Amino acid sequence: MKSKTVISAVLLLFVVVSIVALIAKQSGESPAASTESATGDEAANTPLLEDRVIVYYFHGNARCPTCLTLEEYSKETVETFFANDLQSGRVQWQVINFDETWNEHFLTDYDLSFQSLVLVEIKDGKEVRHTNLEEIWDLVGDKPAYFEYVRGEIDVYVTGK
Repeated sequence: MKSKTVISAVLLLFVVVSIVALIAKQSGESPAASTESATGDEAANTPLLEDRVIVYYFHGNARCPTCLTLEEYSKETVETFFANDLQSGRVQWQVINFDETWNEHFLTDYDLSFQSLVLVEIKDGKEVRHTNLEEIWDLVGDKPAYFEYVRGEIDVYVTGK
């Protein structure tokens, strides 16, 4: 009888510890934990402006060479042509894995089916518009054209023109 009580207590303790560990893991990993910034640690020091443009690169768990190139070109375009805007916080670069549970809402928010580059304009702290830059898939084989396309689209958002 005593061994049955000890085994029950050990099993109960195991279940409780497992649940606590799961809750701690999920609460410790927020959506921000799944994003990457083009400016690394400097992003933490960048003010969160009420008016800004967020450049999101969305991907899933499966990442092919073309998808990695899309991300690389997008990041390079933002860092090259919008360095001052990145530093000031006027433009933000974020890489989001939409397969993570807490990021699944982006699939419906921006009608995503696959890896995408999405621009989001924030005014007074609220999203006012967004655009999925679908032509990146057609331009991935032409880096200068890719840069020009992405640069032009971001510039429209940044300048408001």
